[in-house]
Amino acid sequence: MWAQGTNVFRHVVTPNTFLRRQLGYSAFRYFSTQPHEVEEKILSAVRRYIKVRQEEVQMEMKEAKDKSKLEKYLSSMQTEVTNQSQWIDLGFDELDEVEVLLEIEEAFDHIIPDEISDEMRRVDQVIEYFQKQAKET
Repeated sequence: MWAQGTNVFRHVVTPNTFLRRQLGYSAFRYFSTQPHEVEEKILSAVRRYIKVRQEEVQMEMKEAKDKSKLEKYLSSMQTEVTNQSQWIDLGFDELDEVEVLLEIEEAFDHIIPDEISDEMRRVDQVIEYFQKQAKET
């Protein structure tokens, strides 16, 4: 808003803006998630990643000469995602593991420290991490 009769910009500070400034935007957005929503948010992020990855593999199959590896990879991604799913059961390689965790981090607007993310091999470990983070705040 412009102050009337002057060229000075005046910014109105609302309580929401104040909290974002004090806590930082990412902390404000992440910790506004209810603990019971954590599991579904993570499962949705994993499913979203798998869907995009399946589309990429299907495109690669059109150009590949030997499609057997890609078909096997694609079929492993057809597995239903649950909170007990392991990355290896979903056919993920190391790059997929990193990318799915990036998708989850984006969903929560929260970065998982490398030393913790390197140990995550299952969906329930990710759920446990974010539920613990929610309780600590």
